[in-house]
Amino acid sequence: MLHVASVIQDASVIQELFPGTDSEEKFAIGMIFTIVGVLAVVLLIWLNHRNAMAKKRLDLLSQSLDHPDLDAATRQKILDVLTKEQGMGLLGWLFNKELWLRLIGGVGWLTFVIAGGLFLLMAAGIIRGQEKEHFLVTALIGLAVVSLPVAVREMAASRERNSGAGSTD
Repeated sequence: MLHVASVIQDASVIQELFPGTDSEEKFAIGMIFTIVGVLAVVLLIWLNHRNAMAKKRLDLLSQSLDHPDLDAATRQKILDVLTKEQGMGLLGWLFNKELWLRLIGGVGWLTFVIAGGLFLLMAAGIIRGQEKEHFLVTALIGLAVVSLPVAVREMAASRERNSGAGSTD
């Protein structure tokens, strides 16, 4: 890890990758690469820990199947859990719909807050920049990403209310 950090901080490597950058931009680029590297390592550690816990859980469930006092219904439930978890594998969490909805909502919220804040700071003249309109558009996109699931849910509920109100029994 120390070797990677020294390569990233080496000005000649960054100058070759990104010509025309000054020292602040080099520092920012180096920090981005460092943060991405640290996040990748943390993700790998978390995945390994999660995999070890899942393996322990599966081993415990498979051992419980050998218990002589187990009734048929409980045995079937344990088998269902075993087959479901075995089929998911190491990357089964990637197919979790809730995870992706929360992740997209979080990214939308951060986009809205950060871009909206930068737009307001530029509009108030606290910070200077030419990208005021870009930040406004980005903030509106973030707001749309955050509010779209709520709007779809409300439209579906309205459609159900209207279809229920129009029917006669």
